[in-house]
Amino acid sequence: MVIDVPQVSALCDLIALDVQPAWPYHLVLTPSCKMAYGAVFRHLFRLRMVQYLLDSVWRSSRPRVGVSSSTSSSSSSSRRRATKGGEQKRGNKEDDADEGQERSSPAALLDTLFWVLGQQMSSLVGNLLLYMQLDVIEVQYHKLVESVGRGTSFGEVEHAHQTFLVALLEQSLLNHAPFRSFLRDVYKCCFMLSGFHQRRLRVRARATGGGRDEDETSTLTDELMGLKEVWEGSLTQLYVVLSGNRFTRELELRLSSNGYLWSLYRSRREGTTRGGPPKRVSPR
Repeated sequence: MVIDVPQVSALCDLIALDVQPAWPYHLVLTPSCKMAYGAVFRHLFRLRMVQYLLDSVWRSSRPRVGVSSSTSSSSSSSRRRATKGGEQKRGNKEDDADEGQERSSPAALLDTLFWVLGQQMSSLVGNLLLYMQLDVIEVQYHKLVESVGRGTSFGEVEHAHQTFLVALLEQSLLNHAPFRSFLRDVYKCCFMLSGFHQRRLRVRARATGGGRDEDETSTLTDELMGLKEVWEGSLTQLYVVLSGNRFTRELELRLSSNGYLWSLYRSRREGTTRGGPPKRVSPR
């Protein structure tokens, strides 16, 4: 039994689960069982690696976001307090216009798009991990312990263990080719977002130093829009996978408790049917 777990990086291939059971446990932990455990381990480890990547992007961006927001709020408040009498109304209108221009500037649009994609990717990867740890492994482990406790022969214990492994692979969808294809797309999108983040920091650094970054910001925004299109296409693929699998009700509830996946799938399907571009749908 060979399970092709989607690759994240060359580093992940160097880390694997190795089990050398002593007698008589080798009678239960056969080579095929060890391969199944190895596949689940690689799946969890790669999800954790991608989650760490997204968390690193968030941590490296937080200080600037906080400073930018507080500076903007503080300067706006100062301008409002400085206006008196009849000039106050005119000053407030000018402040509102300035804030509106800041929100619609290329840099602000880039930041908004970046954070929407980052939040969606981080949420999905985190929920995939929770699903595996709590809804699959934890639940099936307790069932295994109960079955082994009721067993009266080696054959019953071996059968309980085989049932446990089959349930792990079925509910993790690792033996489901469309889901593995979806995971490859997810990993690719997450690493692309990390690359965009590095470019975004370089553009900001040049702008802080007095350089002009409008063209680069516009180019980066267009490329991020392309990534957003790929990402939404992957989520649509995920909806199709989940809706056609009887083992993934818990995963569907975790990923789309507000119906976002269905809304995205429906909007993209309607856009394709009408021959136009897919509608933009944001999570509620």
